Amino acid sequence: MPRVSVVVTTYNQRAYVAAALESALSQTFADREVVVVDDGSTDGTDGIVASLGDRVRLIRQENQGVAGSRNTGVLNACGELVAFLDGDDLWEPDKLAVQVEAAERYPRAGLVAVDGVLFDDDGAILGPTLLADTIREMLGPDVTLVPHRRCYGQLRHENLISTMSQVMVRRKVLDEVGPSDRRFSLSSDCDLYLRIAAGHDFAFVPRRLARWRYHARSASGPIDRRRLAWATDGLAIVKKQLRHGPAGRVGEVRRALRHRVGQTARDAYWYGREHDRRSPRAISSIWHAATE
Repeated sequence: MPRVSVVVTTYNQRAYVAAALESALSQTFADREVVVVDDGSTDGTDGIVASLGDRVRLIRQENQGVAGSRNTGVLNACGELVAFLDGDDLWEPDKLAVQVEAAERYPRAGLVAVDGVLFDDDGAILGPTLLADTIREMLGPDVTLVPHRRCYGQLRHENLISTMSQVMVRRKVLDEVGPSDRRFSLSSDCDLYLRIAAGHDFAFVPRRLARWRYHARSASGPIDRRRLAWATDGLAIVKKQLRHGPAGRVGEVRRALRHRVGQTARDAYWYGREHDRRSPRAISSIWHAATE
């Protein structure tokens, strides 16, 4: 049984998936498997994956979205540690080795995240870090363990990790917290982090070992629409914690929800102003959050 399962999710990424998979297959950490979930691609992506033969395990499914693809990957993973890679992102060669070492050093860490950069199709660096400023300020030159209470508190206000391509999670923790929530189109990762942080510490690696691709056809989409979708999803994610979060922290969650309402209202206002039209989904989310 492999020590690490790499779960790669892809949908219509013919131009990028070969490079993503090569970055996974070229890892210096050898005790691994690579599970690729093709989420109903129609552009030949699955053919490129299949051409790699038994170097990867390909699972084809009808389109279920990113969260559904990750769930399929986890269900078919055999490793005790699960690392996620989006089909258009890249890893540095020692990314897995560094994360496995961090997981061994900090057995209380349910999740290990590396830093990285945001880049475009021309290779230009658009962003020099993928960790939130609140995390960067805590980091030293080596791996830093952040207590789960602090992670849980901060995640109610902001996402600390830009992309799942930075993340490795213990399989037993994924089994404990349950699958990614398919209701959140762009923020199922943040919901998963929040549920993990309810009971498990996070380990953060300051090295930039992941490369998050930004391009017009990515699931991220245009920046203004992405920001609004994240904000409205964020409201629902925090509201979910009122019902399912740790006992005794309801007051903190309600305060975080009020903060999110203000944040979403601001994002909806600027989105509407920019596009000269209303944002019904955002306004509906704000109304429900404010009245419950």
